[in-house]
Amino acid sequence: MVDTSYFRQMARRCRALAQIASEPEVMYQLQVWAIELDGDADEAEGRADEPVDQARRNALDQRGVGSASPRLPRSWA
Repeated sequence: MVDTSYFRQMARRCRALAQIASEPEVMYQLQVWAIELDGDADEAEGRADEPVDQARRNALDQRGVGSASPRLPRSWA
C-alpha cells in the first residue's frame, strides 16, 4: 500500500513542474493532479473531511500554482 508521504511528494512534484511548464494546458493538468494527490493523501490519513487543510495547501501563490484554474504569466496576457 502507498503511504501518504508518497502522495504528498508527488503533489509537490506536480506543483514544482507546474511552475516551469510553458504550456497552459500542461500547467493546468499538473495543478489538477496536485490537488487530487493531496486529496488522496488526506483520504489515506482519514482526514478527507477536513477541507480547511486542503484549502490552505491549494491556496494560490504568486504564480497561481495550486489553483484548479491556471493563471497565465502577465507577459503572456
